[in-house]
Amino acid sequence: MTSDTYEFNGNYKGENYSIAATVGRTKAEGGTQMSANFGYGWWGDKFGAVKWSGTVDATGKQIRIDGKDMGFTREQLDTTVGTSTWTGIKGPNEDKETYAQVDLDLDLDFDVINKFEAGVRVTKHEFVKQEYRAIYDANKENSFQTSDLYSGTMPLGYDGWTIPKANLDAMINATLSLVDQFAYSRPAYGKIEEDNFSAYGMFSFASEDYRGNFGVRYVKTDVTSSGHVIDNSPADILGVNAGWSEELHSVDGSYSEFLPSLNVAYSLSEDKIIRFAAGQAITRPNYDNLFLSASTGYPDDRDFNEQITYGNPDLKPMKATQADLSFEYYYGDGNLASATLFYKDISNFIVATTETNQQIGVINNDIPTPADIWTVNNYKNAGGGEIFGLELQVNHAWDNGFGVNVNYTYADAQAPAEVYTDNLSKFTEASEHSANLVAYWENDVYSARAAYNWRSEYMIREYGAYYGNRMHDDFGTLDLTFGWNINENLVARLEIVNLTEEDDVQYGAAGVGTAVKPALQDDFPTWSFRGEAIYRVGVSFQF
Repeated sequence: MTSDTYEFNGNYKGENYSIAATVGRTKAEGGTQMSANFGYGWWGDKFGAVKWSGTVDATGKQIRIDGKDMGFTREQLDTTVGTSTWTGIKGPNEDKETYAQVDLDLDLDFDVINKFEAGVRVTKHEFVKQEYRAIYDANKENSFQTSDLYSGTMPLGYDGWTIPKANLDAMINATLSLVDQFAYSRPAYGKIEEDNFSAYGMFSFASEDYRGNFGVRYVKTDVTSSGHVIDNSPADILGVNAGWSEELHSVDGSYSEFLPSLNVAYSLSEDKIIRFAAGQAITRPNYDNLFLSASTGYPDDRDFNEQITYGNPDLKPMKATQADLSFEYYYGDGNLASATLFYKDISNFIVATTETNQQIGVINNDIPTPADIWTVNNYKNAGGGEIFGLELQVNHAWDNGFGVNVNYTYADAQAPAEVYTDNLSKFTEASEHSANLVAYWENDVYSARAAYNWRSEYMIREYGAYYGNRMHDDFGTLDLTFGWNINENLVARLEIVNLTEEDDVQYGAAGVGTAVKPALQDDFPTWSFRGEAIYRVGVSFQF
């Protein structure tokens, strides 16, 4: 990826006010330059020729494999191999935005109200994703020497297993040597255009015992999503374009919101403060939810594999009405103990839906008896839920350089089960319990820090052929940091991330018979990633 940003800033300060203005443009380009895939008889009529044997135990949260010679070397592979032609893809993306903003800061003398701040921001944002598929020269033989594509071995990430180490450049070049040209793929194209306007106004106030601010923010967004749709158009040089419209189609959407806020801090004494905050905030839809359409398996040679995914450019953002009340006690030299109650009421969930045997007005020719029968996926706003919780925090430092920071959060997050295909009344990405413990020691020369971060299980919800709704097991990591101030200019540092090599474990959570795929039901182990420790050593020089 490459990016460029140009920005111009100006400031003017008067007797009791100041004005700041910003105008800019940012643009990023990147994506997949080329992809390739090589396989050795692990599918189809050669599936029995896999290179290992053993047992697989899927009765727990992680699949356990007891295999014989699970690792293998290049010499155990076939001597020649062909590239998988369906993976020859270029995927360039482009993201750009033009923006302008003006802010006013005005001092006031209205009893307790002492300041007014306001601003306006206008942006024009455009994101484009594209795909070009390789068209291969039929006169060139798709066969390459395995010895040219691999050298040595690399760890597979499990118990002592190894696999041949791929020569990535050789694989890409081998695939490119067969390509006659690249053709534009209609179903993979998507373009999102957003025009955003926002404005805010806020008053600040203060007296001897209390201080705070109140205000409102207004946001308005107009969205246009463009792409190709299925309409029975004839095939072109790229067969995957068969059935997809030659021209682009566009669908518009829009939303606007007023978002008020209030923040108040009241000093009970010099070392005790009560804080109250209330307001509304939004989370905008992801671009993946807004793209007009995308296809999975149309057209291809797999029966009943035809799906169409419709994005929804008219999705509304999730909106949170939230409030929290906290008590803070500052004791000693900068030490803190605090407790916070919080509440969130969230509306306009964005959820994925799947419906089978649907009619879309297009004949599906890839089934034994051609008919207008499809699996249709969509995104929609559906319902909402509430979160009520408590957060506790203690920061304490001793005079000998030792200190601790501890916090714990409990969140009771209830969402209506009917809005999710897994039929579980759990917020996405929300853990019921989370905790962080940091212990440190430092002086003028040395420092050491240990941080343990933990959260209880939480739901992950995604749409895709290989993804879905699943539970992520509780997860905790221990990180260490050591520092040495060699002199006033030179600092050395050692960082260790995930010292305990905690595994990332995910498994099915939905009940049997729900709309999610069977592999995501009834606690079936979905997948897991072997945790690894990361070590970083660095030296910095300041002058």
